Amino acid sequence: MSGRDFDVLVTGQELVELSSTDPLRAVAATGPGDVFTGTLVTRLAHGDSIEEAPQSGLAASSPLLAARGGASAIPTLAETRPHRETR
Repeated sequence: MSGRDFDVLVTGQELVELSSTDPLRAVAATGPGDVFTGTLVTRLAHGDSIEEAPQSGLAASSPLLAARGGASAIPTLAETRPHRETR
């Protein structure tokens, strides 16, 4: 679910409020949902909490909205850390 100033992840047991990403002008919509989901699942598998993993998903998928080229715009984990730490 997405709100004006925040996003919400609903699990079977809890409601997790996520920091909103910085507003950006979307120029493409190829892949951000897939990147968010893949990053979320991967980070959960690596031990991130249900609060941390979606933040990584947002940090990894947001750049795809602002760049053309799909897969070439997917950031590395190292490139997403600074974005995630500012939330």
